[in-house]
Amino acid sequence: MVLPEILAGAFSGDISTLENIKNNYEICSKTDKLLSETYHKKDSGDRLTHYGYQIKMLADYVSENLFDFETFKEIWIKNMTSYEGYLDEATCKSLEYYENGYLFGYESEELGGAARIAPILCFEKDRETALEKALEQVQISHTSYRSLLVTEFLVKFLYRICETHNIKEAAEFTAGSFRSDKKKYEYLEKIYSQVTENLSCNSEGSGNKVENFLEKDEFPVILYICMKYSSFEEAQYANIRIKGDFAVRGIILGMIFGAAGKLGGLSDSKADILII
Repeated sequence: MVLPEILAGAFSGDISTLENIKNNYEICSKTDKLLSETYHKKDSGDRLTHYGYQIKMLADYVSENLFDFETFKEIWIKNMTSYEGYLDEATCKSLEYYENGYLFGYESEELGGAARIAPILCFEKDRETALEKALEQVQISHTSYRSLLVTEFLVKFLYRICETHNIKEAAEFTAGSFRSDKKKYEYLEKIYSQVTENLSCNSEGSGNKVENFLEKDEFPVILYICMKYSSFEEAQYANIRIKGDFAVRGIILGMIFGAAGKLGGLSDSKADILII
């Protein structure tokens, strides 16, 4: 079984409000101006974003049941239809798809589905089954090739980190493990090479440097941050300085640093969310 710190990290990395960041990180004095430029005011008053809400929904389900796509799809549809907070495009489009009789969700290339994988990895004992189920649950809302490929990478990456507790080594090893599949490896090796080439830039200029190769893809930013910074707090501070979906990036960074045993202590406000 994967360390439960992966699930703890997913919840701890969920950035829902400015107040949430102030309560959970020792970086609050530096964040106000930065967030005023990038922060989307959504679900203000909730401790979880719509991403975190879905992670908890999945965790509640798989803590009691073996994952079944059709069963969880119905749970997801019911809960997200009645959800009163902010909904991203992938969720809105997927709900439309299901209302019109589609079997799977929207062809989104974003990483909201990949960000939900922590409960599967936490509660599923068999690695191959965990990968299979992680990919299945992603397709509830994200069915693009790239979204599924990044999810596959993240599952294998997190397992490797759990074994070695070395994020950089795990990134290199996991990217290399796709060599036998030319199409997958071409994309992953390109991203990995871009990241490693940019790691030498200084911290103050990192935001602009990363955005040079972001190209609307959060995946290289996540890899860059987790390979550059040694602590979860530093990673999250870097994360909120970069434009884009820092909430979903924060969740995935939390999983990565949790797998490495570098999550640090959770505040009381986060601990009572956990179900394990």
